[in-house]
Amino acid sequence: MAALAAQHSILDGPGRAGPLSEQAMELADRAGTPSAQISALRARQMARADPDGAYDRLDAAERMLTLAGRTHDPWAEVWG
Repeated sequence: MAALAAQHSILDGPGRAGPLSEQAMELADRAGTPSAQISALRARQMARADPDGAYDRLDAAERMLTLAGRTHDPWAEVWG
């Protein structure tokens, strides 16, 4: 779902990507798998790259940094 959201953010802009990234976040949070959460957060950042998405991106960045601290994932740290 995160990959699909990211793809739509590149091809279509935030219209379709926004709801898909929200679904990806919900699924990843339910699963509780850090790698899925990191992917979903990155997709959310991409989907909300418009000026109106600043607060969503900040929220995603904070969560990404928390996950980076737990998983020692350098990409999560960079994206955060």
